[in-house]
Amino acid sequence: MLHEQQKKLLDIRKEIQQINWQRKSEQITAGKDLRNLEQSWIGLVSKNYEIERACADLEAEIEKMQTEA
Repeated sequence: MLHEQQKKLLDIRKEIQQINWQRKSEQITAGKDLRNLEQSWIGLVSKNYEIERACADLEAEIEKMQTEA
């Protein structure tokens, strides 16, 4: 009976270890995905800023041309 309980305990510990490894693997993968998404977001924000700046420059140029005309 003691031997059976020890075997069950060992099996449970193995199962817990397997779950922990799987969780760690999923967390590492999620971390990589988050870093990739963050880099993509940074790129998109930078592009938006460049577009806004170009629009502001064009608006200023149009306004200058209108005052000169």
